[in-house]
Amino acid sequence: MRIHIIHNPKAGKLLGNVGEELILALIHQGHRVSYYPTTGNMDAAKEAKKQCDLQEVDLILAAGGDGTLNEVTNGIMYSEKKLPIAPFAGGTSNDFCSYLKLPDNPQEYARYLTKKAKPHCIDIGKVGQRYFINVVACGMLSEVAHKTDSQLKSVLGSFAYYIEGLKEIITRGLYNNIEVQSKDFHYKGEFVVFLVSNSHTIGGFKNLAPDASINDGYLNVLLIKKAPFVNLLDIAMNLDKGAHVSNPYVDYFTTKDLCVITDSQMDVDGEHLFYQKSNIQVIAGELECYY
Repeated sequence: MRIHIIHNPKAGKLLGNVGEELILALIHQGHRVSYYPTTGNMDAAKEAKKQCDLQEVDLILAAGGDGTLNEVTNGIMYSEKKLPIAPFAGGTSNDFCSYLKLPDNPQEYARYLTKKAKPHCIDIGKVGQRYFINVVACGMLSEVAHKTDSQLKSVLGSFAYYIEGLKEIITRGLYNNIEVQSKDFHYKGEFVVFLVSNSHTIGGFKNLAPDASINDGYLNVLLIKKAPFVNLLDIAMNLDKGAHVSNPYVDYFTTKDLCVITDSQMDVDGEHLFYQKSNIQVIAGELECYY
Protein backbone atom coordinates (compact mmCIF):
# COMPACT_ATOMS: atom_id res chain seq x y z
CA MET A 1 0.00 0.00 0.00
CA ARG A 2 1.19 3.54 -0.75
CA ILE A 3 1.05 5.41 2.56
CA HIS A 4 1.61 9.15 3.00
CA ILE A 5 2.45 10.17 6.58
CA ILE A 6 1.43 13.65 7.71
CA HIS A 7 3.30 14.07 10.97
CA ASN A 8 3.32 16.78 13.61
CA PRO A 9 6.93 16.48 14.87
CA LYS A 10 6.19 18.76 17.83
CA ALA A 11 3.37 16.63 19.24
CA GLY A 12 4.06 15.06 22.63
CA LYS A 13 5.53 11.57 22.33
CA LEU A 14 6.40 12.05 18.66
CA LEU A 15 9.54 13.94 19.60
CA GLY A 16 12.89 12.37 18.76
CA ASN A 17 13.05 9.58 16.19
CA VAL A 18 9.54 8.13 16.49
CA GLY A 19 8.61 9.52 13.08
CA GLU A 20 11.63 7.81 11.54
CA GLU A 21 10.79 4.57 13.38
CA LEU A 22 7.27 4.66 11.97
CA ILE A 23 8.56 5.12 8.41
CA LEU A 24 11.02 2.22 8.73
CA ALA A 25 8.41 -0.02 10.39
CA LEU A 26 5.93 0.55 7.56
CA ILE A 27 8.59 -0.06 4.91
CA HIS A 28 9.52 -3.27 6.72
CA GLN A 29 5.88 -4.37 6.35
CA GLY A 30 6.14 -3.91 2.58
CA HIS A 31 4.52 -0.49 2.15
CA ARG A 32 5.70 2.39 -0.02
CA VAL A 33 5.97 5.39 2.30
CA SER A 34 6.18 9.14 1.76
CA TYR A 35 6.47 11.66 4.57
CA TYR A 36 5.48 15.25 5.30
CA PRO A 37 6.31 17.07 8.58
CA THR A 38 3.90 19.88 9.42
CA THR A 39 5.22 23.36 10.18
CA GLY A 40 2.24 25.42 11.30
CA ASN A 41 -1.47 25.87 11.88
CA MET A 42 -3.68 24.05 9.30
CA ASP A 43 -0.57 22.85 7.42
CA ALA A 44 -1.78 19.26 7.84
CA ALA A 45 -5.14 20.16 6.28
CA LYS A 46 -3.49 21.75 3.24
CA GLU A 47 -1.20 18.74 2.76
CA ALA A 48 -4.08 16.26 3.12
CA LYS A 49 -6.13 18.12 0.51
CA LYS A 50 -3.12 18.23 -1.80
CA GLN A 51 -2.68 14.46 -1.54
CA CYS A 52 -6.38 13.88 -2.16
CA ASP A 53 -6.23 16.04 -5.27
CA LEU A 54 -3.11 14.22 -6.57
CA GLN A 55 -4.50 10.71 -5.88
CA GLU A 56 -0.96 9.26 -5.89
CA VAL A 57 -1.25 7.39 -2.56
CA ASP A 58 -3.72 4.89 -1.09
CA LEU A 59 -3.85 6.10 2.50
CA ILE A 60 -3.07 9.19 4.59
CA LEU A 61 -1.61 8.39 8.00
CA ALA A 62 -2.19 11.22 10.50
CA ALA A 63 0.62 11.03 13.08
CA GLY A 64 0.18 13.44 15.96
CA GLY A 65 -2.39 14.52 18.49
CA ASP A 66 -6.12 15.05 18.13
CA GLY A 67 -5.42 18.46 16.57
CA THR A 68 -3.35 16.94 13.76
CA LEU A 69 -6.04 14.32 13.16
CA ASN A 70 -8.65 17.08 12.99
CA GLU A 71 -6.66 19.04 10.41
CA VAL A 72 -6.09 15.99 8.21
CA THR A 73 -9.80 15.14 8.45
CA ASN A 74 -10.72 18.66 7.31
CA GLY A 75 -8.29 18.47 4.40
CA ILE A 76 -9.82 15.18 3.27
CA MET A 77 -13.42 16.32 3.70
CA TYR A 78 -12.87 19.50 1.70
CA SER A 79 -11.49 17.48 -1.23
CA GLU A 80 -13.57 16.34 -4.20
CA LYS A 81 -11.72 13.00 -4.30
CA LYS A 82 -11.24 11.65 -0.79
CA LEU A 83 -8.58 9.29 0.57
CA PRO A 84 -8.85 6.98 3.60
CA ILE A 85 -7.29 8.09 6.89
CA ALA A 86 -5.34 6.10 9.50
CA PRO A 87 -4.74 7.75 12.90
CA PHE A 88 -1.55 7.10 14.87
CA ALA A 89 -1.28 8.19 18.52
CA GLY A 90 1.58 10.47 19.39
CA GLY A 91 0.39 13.85 20.65
CA THR A 92 -0.24 15.02 24.19
CA SER A 93 -3.92 14.17 23.58
CA ASN A 94 -4.86 11.01 21.70
CA ASP A 95 -8.51 10.57 22.60
CA PHE A 96 -9.65 9.18 19.26
CA CYS A 97 -6.78 6.68 19.10
CA SER A 98 -7.52 5.68 22.69
CA TYR A 99 -11.15 5.09 21.75
CA LEU A 100 -10.05 2.83 18.88
CA LYS A 101 -7.49 1.11 21.17
CA LEU A 102 -4.71 1.54 18.62
CA PRO A 103 -1.08 0.67 19.41
CA ASP A 104 1.11 3.72 20.02
CA ASN A 105 4.41 1.92 19.43
CA PRO A 106 5.58 2.45 15.80
CA GLN A 107 6.50 -1.20 15.17
CA GLU A 108 3.32 -2.55 16.76
CA TYR A 109 1.22 -0.03 14.89
CA ALA A 110 2.81 -0.88 11.53
CA ARG A 111 2.06 -4.58 12.10
CA TYR A 112 -1.49 -3.79 13.22
CA LEU A 113 -2.17 -1.56 10.21
CA THR A 114 -0.83 -4.23 7.84
CA LYS A 115 -2.33 -7.39 9.30
CA LYS A 116 -5.44 -6.41 11.29
CA ALA A 117 -6.76 -2.96 10.39
CA LYS A 118 -9.64 -2.72 7.95
CA PRO A 119 -11.37 0.26 6.32
CA HIS A 120 -14.57 1.44 8.00
CA CYS A 121 -16.92 4.24 6.98
CA ILE A 122 -17.28 6.39 10.10
CA ASP A 123 -19.37 9.38 11.14
CA ILE A 124 -17.85 12.78 11.68
CA GLY A 125 -19.30 16.01 13.01
CA LYS A 126 -19.37 19.52 11.63
CA VAL A 127 -19.53 22.77 13.61
CA GLY A 128 -19.96 25.79 11.37
CA GLN A 129 -17.53 25.13 8.52
CA ARG A 130 -15.13 23.00 10.62
CA TYR A 131 -15.30 19.21 10.69
CA PHE A 132 -14.48 17.29 13.87
CA ILE A 133 -13.71 13.62 14.31
CA ASN A 134 -14.15 13.29 18.07
CA VAL A 135 -15.63 16.16 20.09
CA VAL A 136 -16.80 19.74 20.41
CA ALA A 137 -16.72 20.90 24.02
CA CYS A 138 -16.98 24.08 26.05
CA GLY A 139 -17.06 25.08 29.68
CA MET A 140 -15.03 23.59 32.50
CA LEU A 141 -13.89 20.42 30.71
CA SER A 142 -12.45 22.34 27.78
CA GLU A 143 -10.44 24.69 29.99
CA VAL A 144 -9.22 21.92 32.28
CA ALA A 145 -8.14 19.65 29.41
CA HIS A 146 -6.03 22.45 27.91
CA LYS A 147 -4.38 23.50 31.17
CA THR A 148 -3.66 20.13 32.79
CA ASP A 149 0.06 19.41 32.69
CA SER A 150 0.89 16.41 30.47
CA GLN A 151 3.46 15.02 32.94
CA LEU A 152 0.91 15.27 35.75
CA LYS A 153 -1.61 13.37 33.59
CA SER A 154 0.87 10.56 32.95
CA VAL A 155 1.50 10.15 36.70
CA LEU A 156 -1.96 10.75 38.18
CA GLY A 157 -4.28 9.87 35.30
CA SER A 158 -7.77 11.36 35.48
CA PHE A 159 -7.10 12.62 39.04
CA ALA A 160 -4.90 15.29 37.44
CA TYR A 161 -8.03 16.75 35.83
CA TYR A 162 -9.73 17.05 39.21
CA ILE A 163 -6.75 19.01 40.55
CA GLU A 164 -6.80 21.40 37.60
CA GLY A 165 -10.59 21.65 37.82
CA LEU A 166 -10.39 22.79 41.44
CA LYS A 167 -7.84 25.44 40.44
CA GLU A 168 -10.17 26.66 37.68
CA ILE A 169 -13.10 26.98 40.10
CA ILE A 170 -10.98 29.06 42.48
CA THR A 171 -9.54 31.36 39.82
CA ARG A 172 -12.44 32.01 37.41
CA GLY A 173 -15.62 30.53 38.89
CA LEU A 174 -17.71 27.63 37.72
CA TYR A 175 -20.42 28.70 35.30
CA ASN A 176 -20.89 30.01 31.77
CA ASN A 177 -24.10 30.69 29.83
CA ILE A 178 -25.48 28.54 27.05
CA GLU A 179 -28.57 27.93 24.95
CA VAL A 180 -28.97 24.51 23.33
CA GLN A 181 -31.73 23.72 20.84
CA SER A 182 -32.35 20.42 19.05
CA LYS A 183 -35.46 18.73 17.68
CA ASP A 184 -36.48 17.32 21.07
CA PHE A 185 -34.47 19.38 23.58
CA HIS A 186 -34.11 22.99 24.70
CA TYR A 187 -32.11 24.54 27.53
CA LYS A 188 -31.12 28.12 28.27
CA GLY A 189 -29.13 28.94 31.39
CA GLU A 190 -25.89 28.42 33.24
CA PHE A 191 -23.77 25.30 32.76
CA VAL A 192 -20.53 23.64 33.81
CA VAL A 193 -19.76 21.31 30.88
CA PHE A 194 -21.23 20.97 27.41
CA LEU A 195 -19.99 18.56 24.78
CA VAL A 196 -21.06 16.99 21.52
CA SER A 197 -19.20 13.74 20.99
CA ASN A 198 -18.63 11.15 18.32
CA SER A 199 -16.79 8.69 20.60
CA HIS A 200 -16.95 7.91 24.33
CA THR A 201 -13.35 8.98 25.09
CA ILE A 202 -12.91 12.70 25.76
CA GLY A 203 -10.26 14.63 27.66
CA GLY A 204 -8.73 11.45 29.04
CA PHE A 205 -12.06 10.15 30.38
CA LYS A 206 -13.12 6.89 28.74
CA ASN A 207 -16.84 6.95 29.61
CA LEU A 208 -17.79 10.60 29.37
CA ALA A 209 -20.31 9.79 26.62
CA PRO A 210 -20.82 6.13 27.62
CA ASP A 211 -22.64 4.66 24.62
CA ALA A 212 -21.28 6.92 21.87
CA SER A 213 -20.39 5.23 18.59
CA ILE A 214 -18.58 6.47 15.48
CA ASN A 215 -20.87 4.58 13.10
CA ASP A 216 -24.42 4.96 14.43
CA GLY A 217 -25.32 8.11 12.50
CA TYR A 218 -25.77 10.18 15.67
CA LEU A 219 -23.86 12.59 17.90
CA ASN A 220 -24.03 12.24 21.68
CA VAL A 221 -24.73 15.40 23.68
CA LEU A 222 -23.78 15.88 27.34
CA LEU A 223 -24.84 18.95 29.32
CA ILE A 224 -23.94 19.40 32.98
CA LYS A 225 -26.10 22.24 34.26
CA LYS A 226 -25.69 24.58 37.21
CA ALA A 227 -26.13 22.45 40.32
CA PRO A 228 -25.53 22.37 44.08
CA PHE A 229 -21.94 21.52 44.94
CA VAL A 230 -22.85 18.09 46.35
CA ASN A 231 -24.37 17.11 42.99
CA LEU A 232 -21.37 18.40 41.08
CA LEU A 233 -19.12 16.36 43.35
CA ASP A 234 -21.23 13.25 42.68
CA ILE A 235 -21.00 13.89 38.93
CA ALA A 236 -17.22 14.34 39.08
CA MET A 237 -16.72 11.14 41.08
CA ASN A 238 -18.76 9.13 38.56
CA LEU A 239 -17.19 10.41 35.32
CA ASP A 240 -14.78 7.49 34.93
CA LYS A 241 -17.57 4.94 35.41
CA GLY A 242 -20.08 6.64 33.10
CA ALA A 243 -22.65 6.79 35.91
CA HIS A 244 -22.74 10.60 35.86
CA VAL A 245 -25.41 10.57 33.13
CA SER A 246 -28.07 9.46 35.64
CA ASN A 247 -27.62 12.59 37.79
CA PRO A 248 -30.69 14.90 37.64
CA TYR A 249 -28.50 17.87 36.72
CA VAL A 250 -27.12 16.07 33.66
CA ASP A 251 -28.84 15.96 30.28
CA TYR A 252 -27.58 13.25 27.94
CA PHE A 253 -29.12 12.47 24.56
CA THR A 254 -28.41 11.70 20.90
CA THR A 255 -29.18 13.91 17.94
CA LYS A 256 -28.32 14.44 14.30
CA ASP A 257 -28.11 18.23 14.60
CA LEU A 258 -28.46 21.07 17.09
CA CYS A 259 -27.88 24.80 17.53
CA VAL A 260 -25.72 26.24 20.31
CA ILE A 261 -25.31 29.82 21.55
CA THR A 262 -22.71 30.39 24.27
CA ASP A 263 -20.30 32.95 25.70
CA SER A 264 -17.76 30.17 26.30
CA GLN A 265 -14.86 29.36 23.98
CA MET A 266 -15.26 26.05 22.16
CA ASP A 267 -12.76 23.23 21.96
CA VAL A 268 -12.88 21.38 18.63
CA ASP A 269 -10.81 18.16 18.77
CA GLY A 270 -8.40 19.82 21.19
CA GLU A 271 -8.14 23.15 19.37
CA HIS A 272 -9.59 26.35 20.85
CA LEU A 273 -12.04 28.11 18.52
CA PHE A 274 -14.77 30.66 19.18
CA TYR A 275 -18.30 30.19 17.87
CA GLN A 276 -20.82 32.43 19.64
CA LYS A 277 -23.62 30.78 17.68
CA SER A 278 -23.08 27.50 15.90
CA ASN A 279 -24.95 24.77 14.11
CA ILE A 280 -23.57 21.31 14.81
CA GLN A 281 -24.47 18.27 12.72
CA VAL A 282 -23.41 14.69 12.08
CA ILE A 283 -22.10 13.69 8.66
CA ALA A 284 -22.90 9.98 8.69
CA GLY A 285 -20.49 7.43 7.21
CA GLU A 286 -18.54 9.98 5.15
CA LEU A 287 -14.95 9.30 6.24
CA GLU A 288 -13.11 6.05 5.48
CA CYS A 289 -10.87 5.18 8.42
CA TYR A 290 -8.48 2.26 8.95
CA TYR A 291 -8.58 0.63 12.39
